[in-house]
Order: sequence, then C-alpha cells, then structure tokens
Amino acid sequence: MIPNNIKIGWKKYDILIKPTALNSGEELYGQIDYNAQTITLREINKQDQNECTLIHEILHGISDMYGIDLDEETVTRLASALYILIKDNSIEIREACYGKLKKVANNG
Repeated sequence: MIPNNIKIGWKKYDILIKPTALNSGEELYGQIDYNAQTITLREINKQDQNECTLIHEILHGISDMYGIDLDEETVTRLASALYILIKDNSIEIREACYGKLKKVANNG
C-alpha cells in the first residue's frame, strides 16, 4: 500500500500519483523533488512497480538528507533488493515491530 506521505529525517514528503513523472522531458517511473518535498509516482505503473519505485525514491531522499551520495545504480539495486526482501518475507514493518513490542511488554 502506498502511503499519502512519508517522513525522511526532518522532511515530510507528500506522495503524489500522477499521469506522468518527467525529468527534462524523459519519462520516469517516479521522481523525488527535494525542495517541494514531493515524491511523484506514475498512475499507469502497476502496484508492484510503484511500491518498488517508492523505495527507490525514498533511498534518494535518505541519500540527500544524510549526505550519503548514493549513485543511481546503487539506489536502483538497493531498492530492488529491499523490495524483494520485504515482499518475499511478507514483512509488514509496523506490524512486525509493534506486534513484537506488545508481546514483550505483555510477557514481562
């Protein structure tokens, strides 16, 4: 599921679904705008593509926020690896973390 927004460091990015995402006339799967604090995904993308693209754009945001300087190839590889890891293991981050914390709190 694609959220309405996501926080990266102190910046809150709105996630927009639009007909196109363009960079100098080049059509993209998605795009992050650091100044406007938006992540744009294309509405014609399939759900899986938009989820992976969202991870990709989040990695760009993390790279920008923390001065990591990840190149495009590294971002693409990491996004694909993280997306597959999350999907193949049915990881729901909030559910996994908070569910585990509740169990520890109730047992302790």
